[in-house]
Amino acid sequence: MLFDELREAWRNESRDHRVALLCIVVIALALRLRYLGQPMRYDESVTYLYFVKQPWSDALSLYTYPNNHLFHTLLAKLSVAAFGNRPWAIRLPAFLGGMLVVASTYAVARALYSPRAALYAAAIVASSGVLVLYSTNARGYSLIVLAFLLLVLLAVRLQRGARPDTWITFAVVAALGLWTIPVMLYPLGAVCVWIALCFLVDGRSSELRRLFIALGVAAGLTLLAYSPVISREGIPAIVGNKFVVASNWFDFFEQIPTSVGQALRSWSLGVPPIASFGLLCLAVFALRHHSRASQFRVGVPLAAFVWTAWLLVVNHRAPFPRVFLWLLPVAAALAGAGAALLQERRPRIQRVMVERTPALGVGLAIAAALSVVASRSVLLARDTGTYLDAEQASVALSRILRPGDRVLTALPTSAPLEYYLDRRGVSSAYLSLDEKSATRIIVVVDSHEGQRLGDLLARSELRDTARFQPTAVVATLPASTIIMFQRRDAAAK
Repeated sequence: MLFDELREAWRNESRDHRVALLCIVVIALALRLRYLGQPMRYDESVTYLYFVKQPWSDALSLYTYPNNHLFHTLLAKLSVAAFGNRPWAIRLPAFLGGMLVVASTYAVARALYSPRAALYAAAIVASSGVLVLYSTNARGYSLIVLAFLLLVLLAVRLQRGARPDTWITFAVVAALGLWTIPVMLYPLGAVCVWIALCFLVDGRSSELRRLFIALGVAAGLTLLAYSPVISREGIPAIVGNKFVVASNWFDFFEQIPTSVGQALRSWSLGVPPIASFGLLCLAVFALRHHSRASQFRVGVPLAAFVWTAWLLVVNHRAPFPRVFLWLLPVAAALAGAGAALLQERRPRIQRVMVERTPALGVGLAIAAALSVVASRSVLLARDTGTYLDAEQASVALSRILRPGDRVLTALPTSAPLEYYLDRRGVSSAYLSLDEKSATRIIVVVDSHEGQRLGDLLARSELRDTARFQPTAVVATLPASTIIMFQRRDAAAK
């Protein structure tokens, strides 16, 4: 499917075009490798500690938190079994998914618009700060983006008269996406709406029956995949947890602008606002001239907007901004189509600009990648929770911890610290010991996350200063401080 599209492009495009595409892929690889070993974040640390690290029977049946992206957990367990529990190994499935997103974006943009649009779209996605972030974050979101793009490619084939068994592949990809995260409903619904609209516009309404059958098969496969969770914790664990249950209408209308706004801002992570605005203008230009830009009468962006808006209203729950990440390749494809169209508006320079498309695509990828690196935006982004000093803190703590100690942290500091302590063979009991029985309480204050010592003490035994000796700073790290409190009556105990 994907490789067939890439093989066709390789055969039909010019040498310069092929070289440019390879350069863009290399840029994407280099940029993602740079951050593959960044400090572990909160969500991915929880994923490892509470799911990936557990036995198979628990890893694929526990749904204590929606944090367990089941298909991703399966892949991460296989990676950890093969390569150990180092950060890069835990992140390997997300990394590979992120790399395939670059290739898939090229294939989708080429199928929907043109080869030149595809080159620009691939350049944008290759150097996207937020896609780099989620390609180096052990979560299932890069797999969701990949599943969406594969579904679009399958939909294109189905509209061009592919064999009926293509519907089986469609159902399997949809089920794997849903098994990864239930929010796959957003991109899956968008693709289905697009297929249905295209069939109706083209007078092929009889094909809708096959679409519904494929969705039925996908639903059955999804239920089968979730059956360990359902038998252990019930369906409400999946569809009724606090992160997905509908909110009241007042909260929804108050929160949805913030959610959408944060999602759109994240798409320009590490890129100057003027560059983002330029890409937005190109995307709007392509929307305005859809009939000239696209090979299809109905556009994927229209279907995505209609379905997403409908699903948001039905559920009336503002999702996390990262839930909208699958729309970024659509926006990139639109911007690429807009750039390709703009080159054609001046016939005198059209041939020159077309010839320079490969160089312009590579230049765009290089400039954006350098901007992302120079801004340190990926490393400093607080998405899914950070503790930048977690590994250094684990080294400092492992040297001083002794029985009776309690390490006091706040979210999101706790899970990354626990992960690195676990790697050093230090028990997690230090993070959960009852403070009332602790002889020493060691407080970790992460200033990067806006934490203050007073806030941590206010919820702790330490607020009773008569019971503890004056503080001693154990370590001062780049973004955090470790402070020890000794119980005054420790010797008596």
